[in-house]
Amino acid sequence: MNNFHKPVLLKEAIEFLRIESGKKYIDATIGGGGHTREVLKRGGIVLGVDQDQEAIDYLKENFKSEISNLKLKLVWGNFGDIDRIARLAAKQAHLKGFEKVSGIIFDLGVSSHQLDSG
Repeated sequence: MNNFHKPVLLKEAIEFLRIESGKKYIDATIGGGGHTREVLKRGGIVLGVDQDQEAIDYLKENFKSEISNLKLKLVWGNFGDIDRIARLAAKQAHLKGFEKVSGIIFDLGVSSHQLDSG
């Protein structure tokens, strides 16, 4: 795990998604990447979205391998624009298919990191 944010109900959320290797998923509130890390471990490909630039910067530093292997694409934005973000991402050659995905995770609320640094 990371020290940025510990996701709540991680096991249950991942079980519910029924991750399949090679399938695409959106983490609409990626935060510290806890859910995404588990999706990636199971072979999923993730489009991660967050409106917190600090979270995006943290993930770029801590998920370098996954980003360079095209298993993770990070986008700064708000989950309210998820449809537009997915359509824009789908226009990029290595991200085709994010307009139709196998699952989407929304971990709504304020992260412990945001409260601690806020």
